[in-house]
Amino acid sequence: MRVAVGGTFSVVHRGHLALLEMAFCIADEVLVGITSDRMASGKGYSAPPLIERRAALEEAIAAIASGKPYHIREIDDEVGPAGAERLDAIVVSEESEAGARLVNDAREGNGLNALMVVIVPMVKGSDGKVISSRHIIDGKMDREGKLLSKSA
Repeated sequence: MRVAVGGTFSVVHRGHLALLEMAFCIADEVLVGITSDRMASGKGYSAPPLIERRAALEEAIAAIASGKPYHIREIDDEVGPAGAERLDAIVVSEESEAGARLVNDAREGNGLNALMVVIVPMVKGSDGKVISSRHIIDGKMDREGKLLSKSA
């Protein structure tokens, strides 16, 4: 089975790892999308440049992939390569489930099969809030979701 998963990966954290682990668990091959610098600039915080985000993503995948083939592709729109690639499923968080619907709509328009949507629950930190790159960049929590300050 060929599976897609994607994100900005501003700071690879426990939530991202949950998505990647699910993708590599169910797939024979994984297509990993990473947002372009242009798309990342709309996140509302200062995301690291694509070259840095990609290097961190590759390091995380190396620890998870278990020899399974994967490809990392840049995403520069809401659908990315999943709208046209030969795929069977897409792994998303609860937060990005609507994005999977957009992908399937695009696929339908391209005459392709709808993807099975695998939803991974959001990973929460020690304070019960969802782990986010924004909170990590702001110094409010670490990559595992441990609270670093009371202002999160």
